[in-house]
Amino acid sequence: MVMLLMNQVTYCQGNLKESIDRLANQYVSEKSNRALVIGLINKEGDVFYSYGETEKGNGIKADQASLFEIGEVSSVFTTSLLSVLASENSLDLNDPVQNFFPGNVNIPVYTEIICEPIEKPHYSTESPNHTAYYCFVDPSYHPKQMLLCDLGTNTSGLPPYPSKVDSRQKEVNAYSNFSLSALYEFLNKYQTSYPTGLHYDFSPLGIAMLGNGLAWKYNKEYEKLLREKLLDPLQMQNTFLDKPANNSTTFLQGHDKKGNKVVAGAFGSLSPALGLHSNAIDLAAFLRVNLNLTKSSIQLPVANTGNPRVAITDTKKSHGSYAGLGWTISPIPGNATVRMTWQQGKTYGFSAYVGFIGEQQQGLVILSNSVSDLDKIGQEILLLMSVQKTNASQQTIKH
Repeated sequence: MVMLLMNQVTYCQGNLKESIDRLANQYVSEKSNRALVIGLINKEGDVFYSYGETEKGNGIKADQASLFEIGEVSSVFTTSLLSVLASENSLDLNDPVQNFFPGNVNIPVYTEIICEPIEKPHYSTESPNHTAYYCFVDPSYHPKQMLLCDLGTNTSGLPPYPSKVDSRQKEVNAYSNFSLSALYEFLNKYQTSYPTGLHYDFSPLGIAMLGNGLAWKYNKEYEKLLREKLLDPLQMQNTFLDKPANNSTTFLQGHDKKGNKVVAGAFGSLSPALGLHSNAIDLAAFLRVNLNLTKSSIQLPVANTGNPRVAITDTKKSHGSYAGLGWTISPIPGNATVRMTWQQGKTYGFSAYVGFIGEQQQGLVILSNSVSDLDKIGQEILLLMSVQKTNASQQTIKH
């Protein structure tokens, strides 16, 4: 039985509601999956639906106030913080990243290398198919510094994760000991393999650098800066890294791909990209600002993060897609004429998906305390919402 969690909102009707029920019930029927909360947003208001159980067999549903880990969805909050600070003229998106870190931290810079064959002596016994090379820095190459916008658009040339952590991704809380000093050590040793600003590769490491760099520059803890500039102006009181002692909102238990309980996530210096907790109410409020459905002094800089900035051309899956600041802008599968702006997240025991169709002012939030992917469900619901909106508009024109 699906539970409607908010009344007075009637735009989700008929085939759309039935299709959402079908997709959601299929998800929670999987042996390893638990609770699912879905929120739909448009100018009529927000409506939330709940499916499954918070724990197998307990009969308790999550609701729109329940707290979830949101994983990489955290990244769009960090890039929104960047955009808000830029709107205050306290920084520029084209500022070098180096300016946002201590002087003893060297931000990686791509360097062009020239390799030339070494002439073999006549007495060489090496195989004729083997050639030795001498490699050196191209003296005519002028390295391009990494910019804040490169971090925000995931075109920094950095890997998704630090190599030492990457090898342990299957371990729960593999990032917990990756401290700020460990991040600095990594940056001092890392060499990028291609120039910054050219190649899209989603990098939580790069987004985390951005959040930590802003915190250092403004001499504030990341979460305090985020709350001051973004969360408080949007009245998002249930979005945070660490749950405040006076917050009584239910924080759900996470589950791995086998349905087993997992400990709460801990992400160290990668927290600005992975570590936020939130609920459907706050995420709906965030999407309403992106859709210009709620007036706010920071509405424009927040919405600007969804503007296409860099074409994503490296995979067929991303054909026709663009990178915004933290967001991906893609044609909706099944209707390439309509674009969705989205981000998904996953931790050791949670999954999250947020997306919206800007031209139709419609948004979607999906949260689960299971690790199974939500992107396909999200894409299909956004397509259904788009079709319903188009059909409603056509009926209005006819009448």
